[in-house]
Amino acid sequence: MENDSFEARLKRLEEIVAKVESGQLSLEETLALVEEGQNLSKSLNKTILEAEKKLESYKVATVDEPEGK
Repeated sequence: MENDSFEARLKRLEEIVAKVESGQLSLEETLALVEEGQNLSKSLNKTILEAEKKLESYKVATVDEPEGK
């Protein structure tokens, strides 16, 4: 799932939350979905942090450029 788009992973996480909150799952199903959700959350957070770093590097590069460029 790591190779899926950010949006696809976020949608899957939202589906997991809805299923778990429904209360209709067995304990085993709930635990499996919670684990998947945790992995998705970590993956999404990593993607966000990488994007923030990239944006910050663009910001620094822009500030360091001389005027007129």
